[in-house]
Formats: sequence, C-alpha cells, structure tokens
Amino acid sequence: MTDYVQGTPIGRLDPTGNPVLQFQNLSEVERYGAEGALQVAIVTNLILRTSASYVRGRDLDNDDNLYRIAPLRGDVRLEYRLGGWQSRAEVQWATRQSGTSRYNGEPETPGFALLQLETGYRFNRHLMALVGMENVLDEHYADHLGGINRVTGSDVAVGERIPGAGRFVYVSANIAF
Repeated sequence: MTDYVQGTPIGRLDPTGNPVLQFQNLSEVERYGAEGALQVAIVTNLILRTSASYVRGRDLDNDDNLYRIAPLRGDVRLEYRLGGWQSRAEVQWATRQSGTSRYNGEPETPGFALLQLETGYRFNRHLMALVGMENVLDEHYADHLGGINRVTGSDVAVGERIPGAGRFVYVSANIAF
C-alpha cells in the first residue's frame, strides 16, 4: 500500500515536552487483518454471539509498526429473549498491544476485559425501555485507541493513556415512529 497517512513527529515539542505530530504520507506500508463472528442458538430463547478482529500494520520505510493500530479484540455475548423481555450479558476484551510505533514513541497498552449487563422490555413495536450497567466490575483500563493525555494539571499524567469509563448505570427509552 502506498500513500498511507499517519501522524509523525516533527521538530517541535508541545508545552508538555512531547513531540507535535503532523500528518504525513508514508510511501510504503503493509496492512492486513482478519475478523470473524459466530452466532449459535443454544436453546430457543438463548443465543451466544461472539466476534473478534485483528489488524497488523507495518511502516516498511522505517521498519516499524504503524501508529494507533488496535490489538486483537472482540466480545462474547449471551442474549435471552422471552416475550417482550430481552437481556444480555457481554464481555468485551482486548489483548495487550505491544506492537507499537517506536518512531512515534507510542506506549504499549495492557489487555482488558469488561463485563456489561442489560435488560429491557419491548411494550409494543414503538416503545422499548432498557436499563444496563457498563464495566460492572469497575475495571481500570485504557483502550489503545482512546488517546494519550497531553494536558498538564489533570488526574492523568502527561503521556499516559486516557483511561476508559468506570462502572456506570444507564436507563433509556426507545421510541420508534
């Protein structure tokens, strides 16, 4: 692949001492990956769904990894439906990302797994109510694509990955018309 655009460091630092990135065309890169999904009806009202994706990217000019490429990641979900009720339990996961860009000074990210729960009721074809909880176990994690802090004076150190959301509960009503 040619003319791949990536943020690359230029000869200037930001106020925090990190290199400023500028979009630049890389003349020769290699990218490949795979994704897959599987759905199995365990019993009439219980479905198992799972998916995974993997991407690999190399900057062949600089013998380096491409910047901001996600690690192997996926999810496993159990869904139950009975009449108007529907519920799901899901684990979203990502492996450790060690294939980072040396040229960009990109830090590695550890893997993580998050538990999500949701239940809801469909009253009719127009109205549905849901309640759920994300990150049920309140795991501290940082998604590899979530960004890096460049702001001084925050709770996250400069140069560290921005953490993902902690545990939270939501309620929603969906109206279709």
